[in-house]
Parts: sequence; structure tokens; C-alpha cells
Amino acid sequence: MEQYRLLAECLLPARMLDWFDLKTVRVEQKGDTQVIHLYLDENEQKADDGEDLRPNGFTRESVFHDFPIRGQ
Repeated sequence: MEQYRLLAECLLPARMLDWFDLKTVRVEQKGDTQVIHLYLDENEQKADDGEDLRPNGFTRESVFHDFPIRGQ
């Protein structure tokens, strides 16, 4: 799973994995293309000055079909 965390750090916006945990990775073959599904779950971390902030939890999943590579 660690190699997929490194991949997620390259593909997702900067510091996104500070707020979300990589829970599951599923690799799927579609014809000649390999599709990697990264499943994230919001973690309990909150900002130092955000005492009243909490994760939303239990929301519907979001799917990004064409996520640009950030800063690469």
C-alpha cells in the first residue's frame, strides 16, 4: 500500500493526505489500460485553531475521471 500512497501524493493536491487517509486501493484492467482506484477517508485531524471543526463523515464518494497531475 505504501507505493500507492506515494502515487497519491504525486497525483492529488498538495497536503490532501494530511486530511485524508488512504484506505483501499483497487487495480482494474480495462482493455489495454490499467485503472487505479484510490479510496480516501477523512481523518480526525483538525487545525490548531479549529476547536469546533470535525469531519463530515459518511458522505457519498466522489469520482474524478481526469485528475490533472499537480505540480508535476
